[in-house]
Amino acid sequence: MSGPGPKWVRVSVLLAVLVGVVLWGWGRQRTRAQRLAWDRTLRVAVVLITRDEVPAPVREAWREGVGQLEDWAGREAARYRTDLGTRPISFELEGPVSAGTVRFEEPEQGLWARLLQARRLARELAEVDRAAGVVPREWDARIYVLLEDGVDGQRLVEGMGEEGGVVGLVRAPREDTEVTLELTAVVHEFFHCLGVKDAYDAEGHARVPEGLVEPERRPLYPQDAAEVMVGEVPLGEAEGRLPQSLDEVGIGPATAHALRWTE
Repeated sequence: MSGPGPKWVRVSVLLAVLVGVVLWGWGRQRTRAQRLAWDRTLRVAVVLITRDEVPAPVREAWREGVGQLEDWAGREAARYRTDLGTRPISFELEGPVSAGTVRFEEPEQGLWARLLQARRLARELAEVDRAAGVVPREWDARIYVLLEDGVDGQRLVEGMGEEGGVVGLVRAPREDTEVTLELTAVVHEFFHCLGVKDAYDAEGHARVPEGLVEPERRPLYPQDAAEVMVGEVPLGEAEGRLPQSLDEVGIGPATAHALRWTE
């Protein structure tokens, strides 16, 4: 998915290696059902990890951005349900801490290779948790944001999420203070943890109607906001641009239904 300017986003690649094995499936289903009851504020740790120093303005941008993301979630929830309060989701920033040996990898081929990969990643993330003072059982999900330098002069925001699980990964530029795409990726990956699926096609454009915030809009295009499970503001069929702020990101009816915010 691409748009104007030096920045582009691709959210999200399902991190199959984190999905686990069938033996863990029942436990994940129960955990997801408990979270989707929405009878309490869900706590999400946003853990910044890096291999280099993070500039102070970037740290401040993330601190402010996570607070804005929490407000955004409250506003979007209120459009569908009035019983969730102003804080259905609490996003709390942790770090930055050393990324150690954590790295992005495509899932290995074969069950045994994936199990070994999952075990290695779990061990790496456990080291990050200890460094950040994050106790996994205290959180409904942990989203790890790897801050690193851009690739070939381009800024890259990329996400991987464990469908129905408790862990997501986001890869983002280390010196970026415009963190709209990064914040969108964080909530996108958290929603994967709640079982919500992507709503874009093979080219990264919104599928109709599930990829639209306003699928009943007439004329249908242009839309005013990007559906969070797409990450692109639709301007026409198979055409879009990146959101410039969280005000241009929303939750459409299909995602709201998957979150059990509607019947």
